[in-house]
Amino acid sequence: MNVYEHLKHDFVSRVAWLIPELNSQTLSQIATALDEVSARYRICEAETHLSVLGRDEFEKVVKNYIVVRHMEGMSETTVKNYMRTLRTFMLDSSKPLRELTANDIRMYLFKYQSENGVTNRTLDQIRGVICTFMRWAASEGYIPTNPVDTLKPIKWTAKPREALEQIELEEIRQACRTDREKAIIEVLYSTGCRVSELTSIKISDIDWN
Repeated sequence: MNVYEHLKHDFVSRVAWLIPELNSQTLSQIATALDEVSARYRICEAETHLSVLGRDEFEKVVKNYIVVRHMEGMSETTVKNYMRTLRTFMLDSSKPLRELTANDIRMYLFKYQSENGVTNRTLDQIRGVICTFMRWAASEGYIPTNPVDTLKPIKWTAKPREALEQIELEEIRQACRTDREKAIIEVLYSTGCRVSELTSIKISDIDWN
């Protein structure tokens, strides 16, 4: 296996780890696209022994943290969101976990917003996940000090939510094409539940009397 094949295998493996929902066909398409793009470039191997060791340790700590939060009763949806956020952060980092500073995290957040165009509210949620993880890592002795003590929350302004007018609700009802879609709209509107709560409802949860 040549340098490029190692690179492609490593890249596709990391994509599969970062986004576990992807199936084998999609991963194969990603590999094919990588072949097409890389044909215009010359690729050689760099010395990355230290960074790989650092990343392996980083990955181990992240997995331990996720297991702990899961055992503490965190919902499956929140666990997945935490894992996705920390995976993205870890794969972007060029430093071992114990060498990360507050400025490294600030630069990551700035880069993430610039590349993905997320709002300050979303960015602050990402900051919160990273900060919670780093505090836990410090308390468990994985890192010597907690680098996020000086990392302040990102300011954002909440937009007031306006209730639907009756005619708007009727337009949504008319747009429903199936009984399932109608049921989803009626449950959301009548209960005010979250989408994550709606998707977790089981028939056995319903009191038909």
